Amino acid sequence: MGLSLEVGILPDLAEADEEGYQYYKEQFQLANKALSDAGAPKHIEPEEVEGIFNCDMAGYSPLHSLRRLGAYIALERPAPSPGTLDAYKDPLFEEYHQRFLSSECLKFQHLIMHSDAEGFYIPVEFERVINAEELLLAGGYLGSTQRLRAECLELEALLQEIDPPVKKGWFGRAQFQYDRERFAVHQLLEACEASIRMRAAIVIS
Repeated sequence: MGLSLEVGILPDLAEADEEGYQYYKEQFQLANKALSDAGAPKHIEPEEVEGIFNCDMAGYSPLHSLRRLGAYIALERPAPSPGTLDAYKDPLFEEYHQRFLSSECLKFQHLIMHSDAEGFYIPVEFERVINAEELLLAGGYLGSTQRLRAECLELEALLQEIDPPVKKGWFGRAQFQYDRERFAVHQLLEACEASIRMRAAIVIS
């Protein structure tokens, strides 16, 4: 089962999938209702863009591993060991979720408090992740591209500090321990840059 990010989805669907196009038009209407209810600016998803961005997340474990790292740092714990295929099972996620739901303002919430299977990051600045479950928005939570980018830049800097490259042999490529986390943060930052540049949402599917 794959996981991908796309920016500029409406033009992609307009010519190829009328049903999918209508579905996402309705989803963006729900997103705007969620933004309005939260006092955030409205988002107009473009019907035309220069190029379409999409990338593969290589499954779910890179994203889960990056979220796990963020949760440890947000809860003021030492950085954990590199993530594995079972990163999503880390019990610290439950503590993070409970503290977030109790209205605590936690770091990395746009990264962590978001569906990993579907949903949106909108190129609009707002501080707290928006719970749009009652509106039946895909994924339940609505994130800000700008906030996700800031969170990923902070984690990228942390990874550079705690995970220096190790060269394998004289001509070998540099190797990293936190390879899943590094891959995820790179892909997310690429998507964020495209979202801000194109003024279009990041769509997770």
